[in-house]
Amino acid sequence: MTEEQKSMAHAHGHDEHSNGHDAHGHDDHGHDDHGHGGGGVKESPHPWGWVPLSVILTMLLTGLLAPAIAYQGVPEPPMMAVEAQTSGEKEVLGAVENALKVRFQALSTGNRELLPQAFGSAGTGDALTEEESHFAQFSQEFQAAGMRGMPQIAIQPYKIEVSGNRATVVFEYLAIYSQTPIRGGHAWDLAKVQGQWKVVGNGAFIDSPTTSKVTSVVRDFLTAVKFDHKADLRGPWDKTRDPLGLVTKETIEKLAGQGGTWEVVSVTLFGNQGRSMAALPTDADVAKVLVRNADTQEQYLMVVAKVPEGNGPLAASEWKVYGMISEKDLMQS
Repeated sequence: MTEEQKSMAHAHGHDEHSNGHDAHGHDDHGHDDHGHGGGGVKESPHPWGWVPLSVILTMLLTGLLAPAIAYQGVPEPPMMAVEAQTSGEKEVLGAVENALKVRFQALSTGNRELLPQAFGSAGTGDALTEEESHFAQFSQEFQAAGMRGMPQIAIQPYKIEVSGNRATVVFEYLAIYSQTPIRGGHAWDLAKVQGQWKVVGNGAFIDSPTTSKVTSVVRDFLTAVKFDHKADLRGPWDKTRDPLGLVTKETIEKLAGQGGTWEVVSVTLFGNQGRSMAALPTDADVAKVLVRNADTQEQYLMVVAKVPEGNGPLAASEWKVYGMISEKDLMQS
């Protein structure tokens, strides 16, 4: 990322590293403990669709790529707290609590080998890869901050849905290390494999029509990149000089026509214009998609947004690719 891009990112109030903790013990991944992201600032309309640029920047230039301790806000629209009623729901909620314990134990000891005990993958969900993406960085920070041992963990579920060997849980949690609180919120997909529930997706809603549509849009775009179909590679990056547009243009120019086999690793759905996890797939209007080039093994983060086609309240909305950046570039930014 160029100095110009960094300075422009700063203009939106984001620290492009955004990986530490502030004095209040909230993680500063672009969100405070009330779930307000950088997207809360009203801006002039973006030249391409309604999606506020600051929302996209929040997703790209802060720690939202890493799910480890990023607080992603209270699910919106506001949801009522629920309790596990059936034995199946209690079992799934127990698996969520266990996954949080495994995550924090792994981070505080630096032992990433613990993660596969509670995290895995299925379809367009790959919670294990997401957990591992920034593990070294987060683990180092945990230990530097003296966060060792097992924190006290409290979970507040908003939705527990169990269907056979699949489940979805929308929840917030509070983990306390001595006096340091870490707040978080997730919409986790779980799958029962060989008798054990594992977290397989973070906001992935694996079997939903919304996730299928987002995946289809991304695959079509990657096919256009692979064969350099210029007409299908046009987008907001052609009309803007904002940091996301610039880096996306560079990324596409570098990859276009290079061939290769692309695969969708994971999809995460956001609602409320990207400011919170989507509590339901139908609430989603922004998606974060992790893709991998199978030939080079390089991973890229793509942002897909639901953008109105045409003007007026009756304009139909379509999912479109909004940005693309290599994970390597993001880590170095």
